[in-house]
Amino acid sequence: MLQDFRVGDPWGDGSLLWVDLPGHAAGHCGFLLRTATETLFYVVDACWDVEAMLAGRRLPALGRMVQADATAYEQTHSRLRDWSRKYRLPLIACHCPRTLLRVRNLST
Repeated sequence: MLQDFRVGDPWGDGSLLWVDLPGHAAGHCGFLLRTATETLFYVVDACWDVEAMLAGRRLPALGRMVQADATAYEQTHSRLRDWSRKYRLPLIACHCPRTLLRVRNLST
């Protein structure tokens, strides 16, 4: 499922995987969580708006300037888009409006 990414399995059972997502900051990674009811891919700051990233929209120039490696960041976007198309599982991101709405709905 994550053959295009460098992955670690800290517990060795596949329930929580860390996934290397280069570009945003040195050592940046996300997490794939498998529960009894769903699989979530938390990409943290690998993108700031999941829908925009999936649509292939680039970060504005200022946003690209604050990435540790803008080229690696865009390559990570490409791999995440491919992954999302193939597996059709939720991507959630730290600052994404859709993620923030999901969290708000969980807390009400």
